[in-house]
This record gives sequence, C-alpha cells and structure tokens, in this order.
Amino acid sequence: MHGTAQRFLYRNIQVPIGYITIILGNFTISLNVFFGNK
Repeated sequence: MHGTAQRFLYRNIQVPIGYITIILGNFTISLNVFFGNK
C-alpha cells in the first residue's frame, strides 16, 4: 500500500515537472530566436 502511494505521488510530481521543463525549453528557444533576429 505504501509503495503504491509513493509511486502515485512520484508520478504526480514527475508529470508537472516534465510539462514545466518543456514549456521553459520552448520559452528559451523563443527568446533565443527573438533576440537572434534583432
């Protein structure tokens, strides 16, 4: 029971971190393109 709860929590933490990483990555690329064009 405890191990299942831990895995569930881990997945719930990992997914948002993945989304944040993707969003930050896209934002950084957009900034690089934006400033690179100037």
